[in-house]
Amino acid sequence: MHIGESRKDRLGKAQRAEITRRALAGECGAQIAREFGVTRAYVSLLKAYVLHPERYILKAQKNFSRKLTPDELHSFQSALANGTPETYKLRPAASSWSLDHAFKLAMKLFKKRPSLRVVKQCLAPHLRGTSQGVRRRRSSRS
Repeated sequence: MHIGESRKDRLGKAQRAEITRRALAGECGAQIAREFGVTRAYVSLLKAYVLHPERYILKAQKNFSRKLTPDELHSFQSALANGTPETYKLRPAASSWSLDHAFKLAMKLFKKRPSLRVVKQCLAPHLRGTSQGVRRRRSSRS
């Protein structure tokens, strides 16, 4: 992109389909990229989405936070209250809960990765020496 040129709008579904079709047909990626005003890497990425969809679907699912049902949330809170990471054989072994341990527990129990907000909310009563506890103590001194 040169100085003074404006950024083009996103490509539509039809344009992405056309790029993919032509790339799969063996047309030169650089030529397609110039024609549509995109990079060669983007052309390659669209082609890879079609050739190896499992690579991209797994990454998307891994990063996706799924909601816990009310029953699962209750079970999760009970598990945190009634055990330690050692109880559930979570690595590294510890006698108190951490965020990492809580995420591992949710994955072990429900095969889901809950949101950070939910984990923090459930874990708050079980954390020792949290920054919130420190703030409360400091504010009560003054």
